[in-house]
Amino acid sequence: MAVIVISLVAFQIITMIFAYFFIKERIEKKIVNKAIIDKIKKEINSMILQLNETTLNNINLIEDKIKNLDKKLILADRKKTGLKIETKNENNGKKEMTLFSNEIPEKKVQQFTYNPEKIVNQTIKATDIIKKEDDLINKNKIDEELKELPSNNEKVRLLIGYGWNLSDIKKKLKLSSGELELLLNIENINI
Repeated sequence: MAVIVISLVAFQIITMIFAYFFIKERIEKKIVNKAIIDKIKKEINSMILQLNETTLNNINLIEDKIKNLDKKLILADRKKTGLKIETKNENNGKKEMTLFSNEIPEKKVQQFTYNPEKIVNQTIKATDIIKKEDDLINKNKIDEELKELPSNNEKVRLLIGYGWNLSDIKKKLKLSSGELELLLNIENINI
């Protein structure tokens, strides 16, 4: 009988150990799954928050653009119908004249109206300024790179890489035509 009791107690202990590990594993899975789900929820919430902020910014930008367009439409309507401003009138001392009528000189009208030629000219000037600045920056960059190179072979290769023509390379490196041709032949560079 003692053997049966001991074996039953041993069986119960072994069953409890297995039950403990089984329940522990299920609890850990639930905890891990919950942690993963919580992490995903946090990421989704942050993405939704960023999306809402971006959408709000875009809506504000669109509303500003709409307000600007409304102002421009009102201004265009006023120009079309003729805006009344006060100027001296000979008859009754009041200042009254219509803006953008034939009474105003052409230069003043152009100040208040859209002039494509004026914008094109301004764009060309701005492009020229930017190009000059870029050329200056590139020239300084090339000069620095040339100082670092020890041989004329490498310098010629660099300048050709930047798209320089042979006459400009000769001037920059102070080479004669023969010297430049020799360097090109040595380096097997065909231009």
